[in-house]
Amino acid sequence: MSVRHAGDRDRATRGPGRRPAGGAGRRAVDHRCRGARAGDPGRTLRVLADLGQGRARARLAQLGIRLCQHATTTSATWLAARWFGLDIPLTVMLSYMPVILVVASLPINVAGFGAVQGAWLLLSPWAPAERILAFSVVWQAVSALALIARGLPFLRGVLADIRAGRK
Repeated sequence: MSVRHAGDRDRATRGPGRRPAGGAGRRAVDHRCRGARAGDPGRTLRVLADLGQGRARARLAQLGIRLCQHATTTSATWLAARWFGLDIPLTVMLSYMPVILVVASLPINVAGFGAVQGAWLLLSPWAPAERILAFSVVWQAVSALALIARGLPFLRGVLADIRAGRK
């Protein structure tokens, strides 16, 4: 039994003089990976280094955007908590919000209710537990409404795609 690679199958089925279905981009990738198949680890490392250098700026930009998003979400939640009567320091909120948001994203309860309230109770040394629980329920409901409002502009297009049978 011989082992066949996808490239062998392409060459066998496409006939003489035909290009593979990927155009120049595919040839460039094949050319860069040819050294890796031949067993040249130096070439493989150079290709990986090229990929990493080309995306370093994009990764830094993405990290900056994520940090701004985290700071905005946390500050807005902190301001809402203060308005609700919770006197939680901003530094505490900055450190606990990632935990609360991760727990909120877990698919363990309906709409995230239940486990999220437990995560919010981590803040109980700084505020009464009943106020924290009340705020967490309001926060969850307002977050759900915000998601709905954010998705409304796209609803018509999504419904058209569903009617057309596209995914």
